[in-house]
Amino acid sequence: MRLFRGAAAIALVACAMSLPAAAQIPSIDIGGGSGVGRRGRYTISGTVHEAGDQHPLDAIQVQLLARSGGISASTLTNSSGTFTFNDVPRGTYELVVEASGYQSLREEVDLSNRPPLTLQLLLKRQAPMAGEKAGTGPTVSARELSIPRRAREAMQLGLSLLNDKSDYRGSVAQFQRAIKEYPDYYEAYAQMGIADMKLGDPAKSEQALRTSIDMSRRKFADALFSLAWVYSTEKRFGDAETLAREAIAVEPDSPDAQLELARALHGLDRSAEAEASALESVRLRPDNPPTYLLLANIHLKLRNIPMLLQDLDNYLRLAPNGQEAEQARQMRAQILARMTNAQPNTP
Repeated sequence: MRLFRGAAAIALVACAMSLPAAAQIPSIDIGGGSGVGRRGRYTISGTVHEAGDQHPLDAIQVQLLARSGGISASTLTNSSGTFTFNDVPRGTYELVVEASGYQSLREEVDLSNRPPLTLQLLLKRQAPMAGEKAGTGPTVSARELSIPRRAREAMQLGLSLLNDKSDYRGSVAQFQRAIKEYPDYYEAYAQMGIADMKLGDPAKSEQALRTSIDMSRRKFADALFSLAWVYSTEKRFGDAETLAREAIAVEPDSPDAQLELARALHGLDRSAEAEASALESVRLRPDNPPTYLLLANIHLKLRNIPMLLQDLDNYLRLAPNGQEAEQARQMRAQILARMTNAQPNTP
């Protein structure tokens, strides 16, 4: 935390990290109450991506159907492709995902004595009509079919431990298990790199993420912008900029890639460019609190106090109990007090 220096200085808000699965999650309770996590009730969450280039799919309806026919609920994915069902009673369910232009997807979910589930759902585009060019669907399908069920289950458990439980060592063990079952599982390498960084081991994190990047032939944007995040944390801002731009080339509509580019440019003291990338990230995902913290730092460096106040307001609106909320409130109050004191006295 930085403190005041002189009359014109303002405390900087710490730049909070933004990981591939940290977006605000649309959720729905289907158990008839707010007792999420009660004994015998579970949380089902996950992401919906396009099978081809792995980009997240926004506003996709996900239905949760009970095999007994007693419970039915639906929700929409957010801009990161994320969905959640809370307070789900024990039982066997089916997730149904249907979207225009994609093949329907059905995934069985068994909640018999199992922890909360985090699923990765991949939608395949429908086969082209007669006369249209054939795409790469068969190749993608071959890869998906080659992932053993045990590898996918280990991956899902690892994601749950990483994102829901903050059990980073436990998640690494599950990602390693997934890789053992399926050595080409570059998504598992990327998630393991994130967990290693959370454990404070940037060297291991870089190694895992580089393996993911190489294994995916540099076509997996999540691994690229995650390594950019690692480099920015290590103050290797030039390397971070290169990787973030590469991630954007792979996935132009990725808010995380734009965020990491903004973070790198901010570290390089290129504030105007950093502001443009951060605002693009906001356009793509307006509900991500860490983006507004980064914008607060950028606008502080640009001495744009009105926008700085707006950034703090947006952060507090989205994360009133967030890790940096108290600091943001104090900073906002100090800025307003200084602005009031700077006003000339009127007769």
